[in-house]
Amino acid sequence: MKILHLSSGQVGCKNELTAVMNKLGYELVHLDFHPSGLDDNNLRYNPTEDMAAKFYEENKELILSCDAAITSDTVPMSRVIWGDRFPRKKIFWICNRFDYAHNSPNMQAYDNTYYAGLIEELKNTNTYLVPYNEFERDHYERRTGEKCSPPVIRPTGIGSLGSSEAYPEDTPIPSSVDRSKTILIPPYVNEGKKWGDSLKRGIEKAGFEWYSGRFAGPSDLQGFLAVTCFPYACSIFQFFEQLALGLPVIIPSRKLYSEIVVDPGYWLHDKGAVLSNFDRFMEHYQDWSYQTEATIKYDSFQSLPDILSSSLKNRESHSTAASQLSISMVENSLSQWKRYLNE
Repeated sequence: MKILHLSSGQVGCKNELTAVMNKLGYELVHLDFHPSGLDDNNLRYNPTEDMAAKFYEENKELILSCDAAITSDTVPMSRVIWGDRFPRKKIFWICNRFDYAHNSPNMQAYDNTYYAGLIEELKNTNTYLVPYNEFERDHYERRTGEKCSPPVIRPTGIGSLGSSEAYPEDTPIPSSVDRSKTILIPPYVNEGKKWGDSLKRGIEKAGFEWYSGRFAGPSDLQGFLAVTCFPYACSIFQFFEQLALGLPVIIPSRKLYSEIVVDPGYWLHDKGAVLSNFDRFMEHYQDWSYQTEATIKYDSFQSLPDILSSSLKNRESHSTAASQLSISMVENSLSQWKRYLNE
């Protein structure tokens, strides 16, 4: 079976589906939705019908050479293959809101033609709208009043890891960093604010070192004692990649996160959509809510040093738990993809 993958070019999604389809024995063809002639490239996240139709005509031969199609990243790109343009199996994988609109001065709000068109498209028995976490399902149902019944397919995290057990030779991490004694703090927005400062102080008080700087992708995290995260989206591929590496992930507990995420200075992807459905968002607490030793949770920055000291004494148990959780999620995700593609 030859499968089309239509995406915005997001590397994590492309690597993920390449690895998954390789394991399932399917041929995968990537097509990046980058319409020509756009004054603002961000408009590709919210294509009009005219943009979708033009892109389809420009790539019709490749599209129709495939037996099935998957869209990832954002669902609006699926307009390219709605209806008779591609009358075969279609899976719209919601990785970032089914009605995500990039923050752009030229971005127009969705009109009813998009919502009505998507609902009509989903009446086809060979078209599936598949969320990659439960919050995506809630968001769709709340915005449309329609049910989204397909089971969640979470990322496996295996697509970006590479085959080597060593970190990349071109790593930007200084050789002076002793990974075995160091906790990695990704250099993202929230880490650069007051929460990152509190995190660093807590790590130092616990007697560990920290590194906050660039790294060369998921495989470059190998060898670190643990990695921290201030969740900035409903779910991110990076979390699953870290589990696949067997890395303990240090995150705020649900209690602490519910307090800091509402701070005006905290950056959360599509924050308006999240806060408008905040109770459901926190009920799931994204994919970070797994009650497992794979994650190390802290209720306050004051308690962080003691939590780290006790938890990282048993680092191997956390690492084993992360790997075991990853294996079970990989098996489940592969099973779900196979089910949809073979129906």
